[in-house]
Amino acid sequence: MCSLRSQYLNIVAVGDSTTFNSKLSTLNSNQKGIIKPLNTSQGIDGKTKREYNIIKTFCGRRCGMKKKLWILPLLIGILLIGGAVGLVVYNMYESNAAFEKSQDVMAELKQLIPDPSPASVTTEASTEPPSDDLFAPYEEPSTQPPSEMRSVNVGGEEYCGYITLPQLGLELPVMNGWSYDRLKMSPCKYSGTIEGRDIIIAAHNYNSHFGRIKELSQGDEIWFTDADGMQYFYRVDYTENIDGYDIDQMLGGGSSDWDLTLFTCTLSGQSRVTVRASLEEEEK
Repeated sequence: MCSLRSQYLNIVAVGDSTTFNSKLSTLNSNQKGIIKPLNTSQGIDGKTKREYNIIKTFCGRRCGMKKKLWILPLLIGILLIGGAVGLVVYNMYESNAAFEKSQDVMAELKQLIPDPSPASVTTEASTEPPSDDLFAPYEEPSTQPPSEMRSVNVGGEEYCGYITLPQLGLELPVMNGWSYDRLKMSPCKYSGTIEGRDIIIAAHNYNSHFGRIKELSQGDEIWFTDADGMQYFYRVDYTENIDGYDIDQMLGGGSSDWDLTLFTCTLSGQSRVTVRASLEEEEK
């Protein structure tokens, strides 16, 4: 239709029917179905002009639509790029704000917590019954829960200590209990205790918080200093990705397979980057 418009305009401009019909013969069959040929004795009358105007309007609108169609994907592309840039800038802003808040807390926390001293962690001689003990299945294990971790109050929030990641150059306060609002300020104790050897610490994936824990390797050190100034030393065993909805896998293995877990969200939010670590101890 767009090619028809340009040809038909040229024909009408000539103004004589002989030239009109000769040029009409060059049009394809689809285009001929739209324009009626004129007799050689017939001029360009009002009826033909009306047909021309209809064709001109129809073609003009359609050609205009085709010319404008490229604008839509361009606008969508600009919006997507703008949204991605905006998200990156917003995350950077939140990361910097979280880092500043956590460092303000660290300054106060170190004034309230005694100077760190290594905690004495020893492994007792095994008291498990021999494998041929027929009464072993009937012996109930201790159900005494480990004591809750002591905390100190800073700015109206309770902190159970602070964590140091030497390989990443990070030292961050740890809140005693978690919520989404608290995660915007600092890492939080998700569950467990130091004494129970099943402590789990969660944080946002800001680079200033746990966004870089995926860089930790087996053997890297993690230090945790509690509210009493007792310092515990851990070494990374392994890193894994856990589905965001698999709570059982996140909690499983505490005190047997690992003593400390750190985790944060992946960029997609679908999985959790998880670091498992074991407490360093001396045999008694």
